[in-house]
Amino acid sequence: MASAIQSWTRPTTTVSKSASECWRESLCFWPQFNFLVSYEAIIGLHVGYAALVYALVRFMKDRPAFELRTPMLVYNFAQIVISMCMTVGLAPYLYNAATGQALFNISGKFEHDIEFWVLAHYAAKYLDMFDTIFIVLRKKDKQFSFLHVYHHATIGVIWGGLLHWGVANGTAFFGAWINSLVHAIMYAHYFFSSLGFENPLKAYLTMFQMFQFGLCILHAVLVVALDTEFPTKVSLIQAAYHPTLLYLFNDYLATERAEKRKAAEAARLLQQSGGVAPKAAPAAVAAAAASPSTSRDASAEPVAAARPRKASTASRTSSSSSNKKTK
Repeated sequence: MASAIQSWTRPTTTVSKSASECWRESLCFWPQFNFLVSYEAIIGLHVGYAALVYALVRFMKDRPAFELRTPMLVYNFAQIVISMCMTVGLAPYLYNAATGQALFNISGKFEHDIEFWVLAHYAAKYLDMFDTIFIVLRKKDKQFSFLHVYHHATIGVIWGGLLHWGVANGTAFFGAWINSLVHAIMYAHYFFSSLGFENPLKAYLTMFQMFQFGLCILHAVLVVALDTEFPTKVSLIQAAYHPTLLYLFNDYLATERAEKRKAAEAARLLQQSGGVAPKAAPAAVAAAAASPSTSRDASAEPVAAARPRKASTASRTSSSSSNKKTK
């Protein structure tokens, strides 16, 4: 049995190939895993993802949020380990000794190890879908953005398509490598933050994500212009896809910053008014006065929230006394 398993997990060849030799409807070096990248698997799994998310949203509509602290700790740790394995496995191809080309492996030959780790990266995209499941079950509606759904619903299709046609190799390794590195860093942040540790580099995480998109766009342009191995038609997919992620991510961040500024201004005006929103105050101030607990950061709210309650109680007492005198 051991020998059977070993032969099943061994590539069909150990030599490098050109892109033209691999450009066919099959994995180039690992055809025994073709069932994972068949159109039926790619489409079926993504349709199943959409259906499951839709069902969970309806299921959670009138139910309280789950905490899921332990499952998320296990999930985040697993993501760290898997992402680091892919990062280390693909790292040797950051420098191509044959061509002397660094970072992007431009015009690099297709290798069985690259295809293996890109296949693992593709499979990990289905594990990533648990991000959405946790968001829905915990009712973190703000994180359930169009960017989030768009990314999870498309990235697996793209990698699956490249593998299906045998071209998820050569210079294409870079997208899988940089994304695995970013995932390892991000999930490490989530894991240690959930344990109560403060990450001093938290402010740089978003910058690194933006840097990733920028590098992928640069990579796509260089592949179209310089690569003599990778199919140009396929490289255009990356050139078109990554700008959409960059745009949506930047738009998401801009919206988040605007909401933070709006909330800060509302809190400032509320504090100036002694906890009672003026009649002509903006809607955000009135909302903050009506329900101060809606803020994401509730650590400073109990003291501020206590004032309007006391003022309201005094007001009601005064009004009641005045009514009695009138009678």
